[in-house]
Amino acid sequence: MKKIFFSAVALVAFSSVSMANTIEIDEKIILDSPKTDFCSNVAADVLCELDPYDELTPTQANAVYQIAMYICLNQVIKVG
Repeated sequence: MKKIFFSAVALVAFSSVSMANTIEIDEKIILDSPKTDFCSNVAADVLCELDPYDELTPTQANAVYQIAMYICLNQVIKVG
């Protein structure tokens, strides 16, 4: 009984902490657009250039891909 009570108290305490610093984002990113397709290809090319022999771990490769996508999308959105 003590475990259930402690679990309930912990759940309530930590759920309020996790919601304390949330913000709303008004900007919507459209994922099915020519810009996204273009940047996806650019990010894949960057990954192939940086790791031609597939020596990166999947986590590292994903990080490289995500950073390249972020940079490309910000540049494409500013230009066009």
